[in-house]
Amino acid sequence: MSKLLNSKLIQIFRNLIILFVIYNLSFIISSPVRAQSLSLSIAPPVVEIMIKPGKTITQTIKIANGGESTIITPLLREYTLNGLQDN
Repeated sequence: MSKLLNSKLIQIFRNLIILFVIYNLSFIISSPVRAQSLSLSIAPPVVEIMIKPGKTITQTIKIANGGESTIITPLLREYTLNGLQDN
């Protein structure tokens, strides 16, 4: 019975060592993962414009990305008294 118990303990110990080695190798083999950073800024942050009916104006808004290179698609919406108009 002692021999049977020893062989079971050796088998369990061997399996634990194999799992330990596989677990540690997964950290060594895997490559680091980085998330894309997007840091948008809009200038000027607040614009108040008083305009007479029937007149037009041109306003420049600067959008800058302080993060990694990426493609962004701005969406302009008309603002009404009831809120944003869906396009």
